[in-house]
Amino acid sequence: MFRKYFDIALIALLITGALSAAVIVIVANRPASAAAMPVEKALILQTNNSQNPPASADNPLANTAALPKNAYPMVQTKNNIKIELLGVKLDAGFLYADLCFDFPSDNPAWELGGPDYLKLSNGVAEIGVYSIEMIPDPQTGLLKKDDQGRFAGRCDHVGFPLPQGFALENLKISIEKLVTAMPENPDCSQAQAKLDAKNLGIKIKCPTEPGLSGVEMIAKPNGMDQALAQKMVMEAMVESREGPWEFEIAAP
Repeated sequence: MFRKYFDIALIALLITGALSAAVIVIVANRPASAAAMPVEKALILQTNNSQNPPASADNPLANTAALPKNAYPMVQTKNNIKIELLGVKLDAGFLYADLCFDFPSDNPAWELGGPDYLKLSNGVAEIGVYSIEMIPDPQTGLLKKDDQGRFAGRCDHVGFPLPQGFALENLKISIEKLVTAMPENPDCSQAQAKLDAKNLGIKIKCPTEPGLSGVEMIAKPNGMDQALAQKMVMEAMVESREGPWEFEIAAP
C-alpha cells in the first residue's frame, strides 16, 4: 500500500484538493506491519530544491501536499530517549509521518508499538496508526548502529487513515511508549516475576514440548477481564519505556 519512501527534508508543497477528492478506506484496530524498504527505492528530496518535482507515475509526490510549514525535524526527549519527527505529508486520504527514535537498549526488537501506542489526534477524535514501514539507515541498510556496532535506533514511515470529516486542526502525533516485539522464545520466568511484582494474581507458563513456543495463561483473578489479563501478560513478555513523546503540527 505504500509508495516509494523518502526522507522528507522539503516541507513546502501545496494541497490542491487531494484530501477532498480522496476515497478513504478505514480498517479499525488493524495491527501495524513492519517491513524493510529496499534502499534503491528510497527517494531523497534535496533541501536546497525549492521547486516541486513534476508529477509522473514514478513520482510519489503527485497528488500529495506537505503538512505544514513547521521547522523540521521536531525533537522530543523523554526519560533520556530522543524521538524525532522528520516531516509529515498528506497522500490519498492518509497522513504520513517519518519518525526516528533512539533504542533504550542494544536490542534490535524496539518499535513504536502499533495503534495502541502511536496515535494521531485533533482534540476531538483519535486515530491509531494503520501502517509502519521501516526506513533503512543509509549507512547500515537497516537499523542504526553506534560506533561500537551496537543497535542504536531506527526510522519509520507511518500512516494514519483520515476519516471523512476529520478536522485538520490542533493536530498532534503521540507515542505513548516504546516496546520491543514479542520474542520468538519468551522467558516465562522473567515475565512471571514482572507480573508478581505488580501483584496481579496472573500465572503463566511456557510450553516445554519440542516445536512449541509462546505463553499460556493458567490463572487470573475471577473479576479480571480476559482481554485485560492477556494485555498484562503481553506487556510482561516485552521490554518497554514510558513516554509520552508528543508532536504538535499545524494544519495545512
